[in-house]
Amino acid sequence: MRRPNSSACILSAFVLLSPVAALGGVTVTPIILSNQPAPGLSNSIKFGSYVNRPAIRGSQLAFVGNLVGSGVSGSNNSGIWAGQPGGLKLCVREGATAPGCKSGETFSGFGDPLLSANGDVAFIGFLRGSGIKANNDSGLWMTVKGKPQLVAREGATVPGMKIQFGPISSPVFNQKGEIAFFSTLQGSGVTNKNDTCIWAGMPGSLGIVARESEGAPGTPKGQVFSALYRPVINDSGQVAFRAVLTGTGVTTQNSIGIWMEGKKGLELIVRQGTEAPDAGSGVTYNVLGDPSINNAGQLAFTSSLAGKVNSSNNRALFVGAPGKIRMVARTGDGAPGTKNLKFRELYDPCINADGQVAFQALLTGSGVTTANDMGVWAGTRGKLRLIAREGDAAPGTEKGVTFASFVSMPQINAQGQVSVLARLTGKGVNSATDMGIWATTRKGELVLIARKGSKLQVGKLDARTVTALSLIPTAAGSEDGRSNCMTGSGEVVFHATFADGSQGIFLAKVS
Repeated sequence: MRRPNSSACILSAFVLLSPVAALGGVTVTPIILSNQPAPGLSNSIKFGSYVNRPAIRGSQLAFVGNLVGSGVSGSNNSGIWAGQPGGLKLCVREGATAPGCKSGETFSGFGDPLLSANGDVAFIGFLRGSGIKANNDSGLWMTVKGKPQLVAREGATVPGMKIQFGPISSPVFNQKGEIAFFSTLQGSGVTNKNDTCIWAGMPGSLGIVARESEGAPGTPKGQVFSALYRPVINDSGQVAFRAVLTGTGVTTQNSIGIWMEGKKGLELIVRQGTEAPDAGSGVTYNVLGDPSINNAGQLAFTSSLAGKVNSSNNRALFVGAPGKIRMVARTGDGAPGTKNLKFRELYDPCINADGQVAFQALLTGSGVTTANDMGVWAGTRGKLRLIAREGDAAPGTEKGVTFASFVSMPQINAQGQVSVLARLTGKGVNSATDMGIWATTRKGELVLIARKGSKLQVGKLDARTVTALSLIPTAAGSEDGRSNCMTGSGEVVFHATFADGSQGIFLAKVS
């Protein structure tokens, strides 16, 4: 099976087991365990290990699973399952003929699937078979009412054009089943100046959102896109992305912008060199980061600053709808939840339905060292709160155990609850006990969900020692089209490996 490098999702479920573990307001329920029968296949075929991290949207789960058992070989030992706990269905299996492809062209592996709220999935698939080469061995599929359909394939002719798709990457998928993705192009007339595109739509109705060398909306004539970056999409179908410009009048001081689809089509939202709100007179946006988006069309992004700034206050985080963007945090400003410390660096945020953001930041000030200079914050302008900080006591652990680092980017749900995967240090901590998963309750209290070295109940009389934990590592809100490990009601889905070699996927309810 081909195993791509990715940072999206996974999950599983066959028989939804009863809740068997409760820790301080957290109820953990096993969804599926290795060595259980795989839905949609004979009872002699069971789940083995899992390829990626679990993801959830609404009541729907999805995952890539590995298989063992009768008739299973290296050419058919993986698949994608999706659905509600207790009712997961096999969406597609390695070794099956890929929809939209020739007979004999079969799936050889899968990237992390993306979910819509109705249970449809989208995924990158990899191909094997006669005639399959490096320039046509992958594609993008999505299910429509449970049946996979080809969206776009590397090497296939682009609709309405005489060129072909190159590699496809960075797909995002909204609640309505609309998909956006990044691709390169290949063929006659394609050069390194016009070989990348952002697409959006559904199977059979894809449209180009933006292409290198084409005019950039909101800019003077002659200014065109020269580089495009990964898109996000909300449930209204609005696509947002960062891009770089070239052309007449473009300089290193005004070449970067963020665009979003609005009522009038693609619109320029912010541009390097224009005034940054709430930053003071003479302060402008400089290098912009990738945006996050919610269903209200609000964006969240970081930007370095230029003009009347210095090295201690030249970066900020912004949130808002077009024309209503405000600064939420800035380097050099006091960091909420600390004693006289300031932000030294800010990292890309995610945004939830209410415009709350979650982000990581570095600190500076008296007593700050590399052991306590990173933290996670969440909230809105003027109402940020510290979620967790390196060097602070880790809730649910022994005295003297503290956070050492944050392995995953924070994720935030519609209720403002935040989840993180963190590494530990301190008294008694070793490689067998140095990682855990935490999330905040609706009241904002940070609680432990699971930890390496601890027992996790997988049945009433079955407690197993955790040896590895994983969450989706990418920062995500609940409405940006990216994979998410949290639901709006405070459920966190995660993957655990145990000392006996077994694995499982679990759902933690944090109230």
